[in-house]
Amino acid sequence: MKTEGPWTLVGLDFPDKTSSQLVLSTHPDRRMIDVEIRVADVRRAYEQLRQSPGVRWLTEPFPIEQGHVAVMLAPDGNAFVLIGG
Repeated sequence: MKTEGPWTLVGLDFPDKTSSQLVLSTHPDRRMIDVEIRVADVRRAYEQLRQSPGVRWLTEPFPIEQGHVAVMLAPDGNAFVLIGG
């Protein structure tokens, strides 16, 4: 599906700016709220968590401009974005 027109992405930092961020989007294809958790090393966190029962990875770590990102689905059904080095 091709998205028409502009859309907005807003990140809201929690009080400890090094911990996590709540991300809201008006993108019509994204109907969920992202909680981004900042970690020192996304690839290491992925390796430590990938064998955890109930955790399903929606994306394995992939590079971005300033580090890496991976997306997990927790046992409670919530999605979390790991972002960092």
